[in-house]
Amino acid sequence: MRLFDPQTRLWTIYWADSKVVNLDGGKVGSFDGDVGEFFGREVVGDKDVIVKFHWDKRNPKAPIYSSAFSADAGRTWEWSWYSNFSPR
Repeated sequence: MRLFDPQTRLWTIYWADSKVVNLDGGKVGSFDGDVGEFFGREVVGDKDVIVKFHWDKRNPKAPIYSSAFSADAGRTWEWSWYSNFSPR
């Protein structure tokens, strides 16, 4: 689910997990042109981490959506997955 707040001009992206019947706390951010970054907090294993979702649609025929975690307050990022989209 994606929600836009016209007052702050920020988007919040929520993910649902039907296995545990849960809606996450959301990742908040915005787009600067064709690149968007959205941040939130999660517990991964025993660690409280920052989560970053990155949207890159500079190439509209092959946008990329990726996710990273940081356990050190954003100094370093561990990229966990990439989704590369392409036309059929």
